[in-house]
Amino acid sequence: MLHINFDETCLSLDGSDGGQRSGRPAITLHDPRFPYNGKQTNKDSLTATLVCGSNAAGEALPPHFQFQTKATTDDGQRIRNEVFQFCPSVIGKFGTNFKRSWDCTFGLNTKGGMDNPEFEQYVMNSILPLYPDTYDRPGHRLLIKCDSGPGRLQVELLAKLWFLGVYLYPCVPNTSAGTQETDRTYGLFKSKYRTNLTDLIDECVNQGKSVSVPQYKLGLLVFGGVDPDTGLKLPPPFEIGFSH
Repeated sequence: MLHINFDETCLSLDGSDGGQRSGRPAITLHDPRFPYNGKQTNKDSLTATLVCGSNAAGEALPPHFQFQTKATTDDGQRIRNEVFQFCPSVIGKFGTNFKRSWDCTFGLNTKGGMDNPEFEQYVMNSILPLYPDTYDRPGHRLLIKCDSGPGRLQVELLAKLWFLGVYLYPCVPNTSAGTQETDRTYGLFKSKYRTNLTDLIDECVNQGKSVSVPQYKLGLLVFGGVDPDTGLKLPPPFEIGFSH
């Protein structure tokens, strides 16, 4: 049986303490005898969800970005073109006969997180194409181990996947640290992501530019690269955290 494992995490652009749920920032030590002056940073209430993972062969799944939008209808939803320039393809074989490039996938809803429809669309449109030859026979089944959350126990989806030879295995809530293998890769990834955000904001301050980081730069913070506004080169947290 083929096996993949994915989990989701919050991506925050808030450079203050409020953004810590998106990562694990380094501890800052200071001498209490001296004043501890604050520094300028980005304050942003918008968050997005990132879904990452890997298979049993150590190949990283193409990331899925779930953005937050104020649009209440499908026709009103829009993604800025700048998003795509920061999101490269991921190389992997998965359930095919040869390695190829796989694009990142994107979703939009008002909360910027997974709900029942978005989770089903993610599994059907982002995961199953990686394994086109799955069916309910020995040697061709696919086990999807994931975190708990909305959409995991939809009876219609589970039945549809079972018919295709795909078995969805959601973990017990609030046990990712003990039951999710991919949590070990997420720890390093999220630390590097928060470092990238801090470095980008600091560079904006040094150059006298706005510290507001637009949501379309999430791909830059995730994959690394050169920021077009400051010229700052950022390391690749995704490659570092989810490498083979």
